Amino acid sequence: MNELKDIIWALLTQERGMRLPRLIKEVYLVDWKCAFNYPPRPCNFKWVYGPCGPTSEKIIGCVQQNSDLFRIEETTNKMGLLVKTIYRQDVEHVPVLSQDVMKAIELVNNVATPKTWEALSLLVSSTYPIMQSSMLSDIDIERFAKEYQEMLKYRLAASAEQKPS
Repeated sequence: MNELKDIIWALLTQERGMRLPRLIKEVYLVDWKCAFNYPPRPCNFKWVYGPCGPTSEKIIGCVQQNSDLFRIEETTNKMGLLVKTIYRQDVEHVPVLSQDVMKAIELVNNVATPKTWEALSLLVSSTYPIMQSSMLSDIDIERFAKEYQEMLKYRLAASAEQKPS
C-alpha cells in the first residue's frame, strides 16, 4: 500500500502531463503532509535539499521503472535545456492508497495544481523542513514533523494561558 507509483499516478491526471520538477515538488508536499498529519509518511526514501528545493532520484526512477503506467516526453525549452514531462499511459490502474494519503494527495492537487511554478516553489520553500535544512543536506521529514508539532503545541498552550478566563 502507498507505493510511490500509486502516489505519482494519483497526482497526474489523464488530461495533462506534469513536468518532472513540479511532480517532485508535489510528491514532497504529499510526503510532508502525511508526516505531519497522517504518519507514517508514505515515501520511504531520503529527500535532499537541492538548488531547486527538495529532490530525490527515486521519483524519476519510479517513472522509468513503471513504463507500463507512465511515459516521459523530452523536449527542449527556449533556453535549450532538456525538459521531461511525465504522462499517464492510457491504461487502467487503480492506485492502492490509504485514506490518509488520498486526503494528502487531494489537498496537494487542490492547492498546487492552480499555482504557477513560482508560487509552488514559494509554497514548498515555506515548509518547515525546507526552512530548517541546509542546502545539499538530507531532509529529515519525520524529525521536522515532530519538531513542528511540538512547537505548535507549545504555541497553543502559551496562547491559552494568555487568554483571560
